[in-house]
Amino acid sequence: LTTRSSHIPIRWTAPEIFSTGRYNIKCDVWSYGVVLWEIFKFGELPYNGWENATVRER
Repeated sequence: LTTRSSHIPIRWTAPEIFSTGRYNIKCDVWSYGVVLWEIFKFGELPYNGWENATVRER
């Protein structure tokens, strides 16, 4: 799984996608949880202050 042109929403993507490259319903639940977090934080960017590469590594 590559992100050469940054078409993958790194901050909303479940961590297992980077290791397995497969999507499933659990990945959707993860992404939905991140969106809910954004709503409760009044639009704050997930992992604010982190570079995309750092988010992907962790």
